[in-house]
Amino acid sequence: MKRPVVLLIVVLVLTSSLIIVFGGGCGENKEEALVIGITVGRAAVYGQNSELSAILAAEEINNAGGVNIGGKSYPIKLEIVDTRDEEPGVPTSDVLLTVEKLLLEKKVDAVTGGPSMSECSMALLDLYAKHKVPNIVASGTWTPAWSKKVGEDLEKYKYSFRLSGHVGYWASDAAAILDQIKEKFNFDKLYVSSSDAAHTVAAAKAIKELAVERGWQVVGEETHPMGSTDYAALMRDCTNSGAQVLFWWDCKPEVGIGIKQWHDMQVPAILFGFLNPLDEATAWTSMDGKVVSAIQFNGEGGCLPDSNLTPITKDFFDAFVAKYDDEPRGCGNVPTYTALYALKEAFEKAGSRDADKVVAALEEMEMVTTGGLLKFDPTNHQALYGTDPDEALVGQWLQWQDGKRVCIYPPTAALAEIELPPWMQ
Repeated sequence: MKRPVVLLIVVLVLTSSLIIVFGGGCGENKEEALVIGITVGRAAVYGQNSELSAILAAEEINNAGGVNIGGKSYPIKLEIVDTRDEEPGVPTSDVLLTVEKLLLEKKVDAVTGGPSMSECSMALLDLYAKHKVPNIVASGTWTPAWSKKVGEDLEKYKYSFRLSGHVGYWASDAAAILDQIKEKFNFDKLYVSSSDAAHTVAAAKAIKELAVERGWQVVGEETHPMGSTDYAALMRDCTNSGAQVLFWWDCKPEVGIGIKQWHDMQVPAILFGFLNPLDEATAWTSMDGKVVSAIQFNGEGGCLPDSNLTPITKDFFDAFVAKYDDEPRGCGNVPTYTALYALKEAFEKAGSRDADKVVAALEEMEMVTTGGLLKFDPTNHQALYGTDPDEALVGQWLQWQDGKRVCIYPPTAALAEIELPPWMQ
């Protein structure tokens, strides 16, 4: 991977708002382009993923002729803002002000991307309802509370959709992987750790409940502040507990320290969960092979090498690599890329920029995407996820084997079986 390409992009987008126009030669008049707001937290991996994939999708759409609305073609114009939602100390109120400024000043036709922090996206539901702007959450926001809130008052929140999944889906996947581990290795002792973010705590709670239902003993658990930088105590506690699997869910880059400590302390437990550094295509090299055998939730499906979830999965992967000289990382990439195409189809089907007509088109959508078949639950506007990409969107789980990110779940996409860390063999 050649970092300078991606770093140049990041440098170019460090302003709080960036207008990007791809093709079509459109000027400043809003009527000459379909204006899509992209809300991302640039300091975090999720936001970086979303921004790169939004740019890629917009370029592709515009190079293919743009969006045909009522017989007239419009290029997509991206208005990208940095919500800063994953930066320490940034209050939700600041995120709301940033997004409202986008809505009021740029007069966007729709919004997608983040913010990734569930607390912020939950608060934004009322803002989008107030301004009646179609929006698709496509980066993070994995709390089940989002779809619960929308479902409880769908008429009010009808403009909001979520294309990213939620921890209910991922916990179900994780439970199925625990079944595989139990059957293959005869393990039944689990340690559960998470940071204190809303979706990570929800994931830990869900996996504990599902594991116990499946005959696992939860022999230890802990919650730590986001951004912690020393996990030696966690590793010692896990070792002393007798756990055979350490399920760990944390969305901050500092957990790379903990991954190395897990390896160096040779904790006798499979490392399994969601830890951002494990998404990186270069993690094996950058972490000196200390990611060996770690199992990672790679996010919404479509970002792993050799994946063929649908006929267009490889097209996305190859296009991303060709543009950025880098493999796509997990969360935020495929949903944001897909959201741009979903909005294109919705505006074209609506034949209008009328928000209510666009919402109706999204509600009826059934589209083959990079990550599976896209359909929204009519009761709460949550994209449906499962384990068969012919029937729903899917998440993918990887294990680091022989220096590579290899898909081990779901069975419809798995390319290898789960292996034990070398010191447990």
